[in-house]
Amino acid sequence: VYHMSACGEDVISEVPQGRWGEEAIARLATLDATVGQRVRHGGFLVDVDQFDNAHFSVSPAEARAMDPQQRLLLESGLAALHASGFTNESLMGSLTGVFLAISAFEWSVIVKQTPMARSVYAATGSTHSVAAGRISFVLGLQGPCSAYDTACSTALVAAHVAATTVRDSECESALTAAVNLMLLPRGHEL
Repeated sequence: VYHMSACGEDVISEVPQGRWGEEAIARLATLDATVGQRVRHGGFLVDVDQFDNAHFSVSPAEARAMDPQQRLLLESGLAALHASGFTNESLMGSLTGVFLAISAFEWSVIVKQTPMARSVYAATGSTHSVAAGRISFVLGLQGPCSAYDTACSTALVAAHVAATTVRDSECESALTAAVNLMLLPRGHEL
């Protein structure tokens, strides 16, 4: 994904097979032809349901109940920290803060409609504050940890708070991450 934007590649495609039910797309198309065309295309991550849960010490049952956004954050957060020269050993116990921009909530809607709703992990799997906490917990970070949802300015707010926190010596370093994974065709209009 990172290289695509630098190279100017087009990442818009039709909805991957099995991502959204055809009946949902057909229903939307009958409501408004323009909306129907829009929900057939988008920027989709491939294999968003794939996750190496063992690498992050997450049980298979918990991984099934986790919002894919939490999975992406664990993977990309760890990759970003490692790309910045940090190791797991140097991060463990450090005053590194996690400032997360997250607002999409479709996973909780999906989970409520499945047997996963009875899982003990259903609540933590779709809670935004837990998403930020997962990164801190897995890496043993001891700095501030928070999630922000301010609609369109969410990533900017998270980055501002992270920079302010480091500047004011409330933490040694900070990870700012943003995620917005729409899992349903009408996302925020549920």
